[in-house]
Amino acid sequence: MAEFSNPLEQMAAMDEPEPAQPAPKKRPKLGDFGNPLSEVSVTDKARAVDSSLVAGQYIRRTFTFTPGQLARIKAIARELHISETGIARWLIDEGLGQWEGGVRPEVEEQAVRLEPKLRYSGVIE
Repeated sequence: MAEFSNPLEQMAAMDEPEPAQPAPKKRPKLGDFGNPLSEVSVTDKARAVDSSLVAGQYIRRTFTFTPGQLARIKAIARELHISETGIARWLIDEGLGQWEGGVRPEVEEQAVRLEPKLRYSGVIE
């Protein structure tokens, strides 16, 4: 009768292969960089800037723009492939530079006559 050779016996004699190494990262991800403020509590960051609106390295504020201003900011951001907030920050920096250079906005002064609020709209007798 023919003799049967077990292929598993031949495999047992072979050396164990090295485990596959992960491919090297092509570019670092956001979490790969250390944030020096990660050790600081949110409360301490808020106290340091006197605001509870801390958003990373920025302080969150809300500003209102005219439709024309916003359209121009969006157009510049699209043209340069930069975020709208990045363009708005740059425009504010440029405006602050103008202010420090002595440029001041034109302000129209108007006399305002204050009227007291009345509690009763009816006639008091």
